[in-house]
Amino acid sequence: MANMEYLNQYEKENIRQIRLKINRKTEPELLEWIEKQGNIQGYIKQLIREDMEKQPKKVELRGTEYWCPRCRNHVEMMHAGEFNNFCGFCGQKLTF
Repeated sequence: MANMEYLNQYEKENIRQIRLKINRKTEPELLEWIEKQGNIQGYIKQLIREDMEKQPKKVELRGTEYWCPRCRNHVEMMHAGEFNNFCGFCGQKLTF
């Protein structure tokens, strides 16, 4: 019983459950596609991670130099105050 209480407490503090409703009549293609994926939770998490990677990341300022937050390489200025929109090393989209 103590083990179940621990698990319930752990889930209460650490897990957020999200429901997704798909209408069988109006969205059958979505339902068919997602059911083919096998690990639905893993598939959705991977889609979210891929979408997050597409979002621009703000460069890090260390002293007077700028660094890519993804690969930690130095980001060069093109002209005074202007930067390339992508890291030259890893291709991460950047904002300043």
